[in-house]
Amino acid sequence: MFGCVAAGLFAYGIHELQEASIIPIFIEHIYDINSFIDEKGNFGSILKGLFGYNGNPSLVETTIYSFYLLFAFILWKLIIKEK
Repeated sequence: MFGCVAAGLFAYGIHELQEASIIPIFIEHIYDINSFIDEKGNFGSILKGLFGYNGNPSLVETTIYSFYLLFAFILWKLIIKEK
């Protein structure tokens, strides 16, 4: 669970850097699920605060989120294996 929280917050940081034009935006919105879970609604705001939820992420955000989760999973497996 903490991996999802950390990955979401890391992806949200990438989103903020993209808005500041520090990191380029290759594809702005790869999907949009704000009609299902609006990030400005009550539930969406909770998800955004806890997990860094974004209903319409860019390609870079999604890639960073996926790689962070993969890295955390591999690291966790290595730690479990050592015990």
